[in-house]
Amino acid sequence: MIRLIEPVIDLRWGRAKATAFLLCLIFASPMAANALDIGRYSASGTHVCDGSAGRQCVVSGSGYRNCIDAANSLKVQDCCRTQGCSRDAKTGTTSCESASASVKFSLDYCVASRGLR
Repeated sequence: MIRLIEPVIDLRWGRAKATAFLLCLIFASPMAANALDIGRYSASGTHVCDGSAGRQCVVSGSGYRNCIDAANSLKVQDCCRTQGCSRDAKTGTTSCESASASVKFSLDYCVASRGLR
């Protein structure tokens, strides 16, 4: 005689697994990711370069957790270290300044990337 053994299903565990699966689907979906986007900011700042020319340069970025994180990250991106070159419109000659270092940084703006905060 063949006896079929039916598995015993605990409904509590079945519901818990189904709920966990659905929550994973919801949180993994792109729409949920946009709705739950917390702490993503875009920012821009200006470096004042060392030297008599008073050259300035701008750095920007996005994906920061907050404005303090943005300011700290942008401050270390010293764009003054690159050489600044300009072309004279009348003569067509190109003149380049030597690389310098940033002596001052100011955060120009910091805004939430998505939605209102």
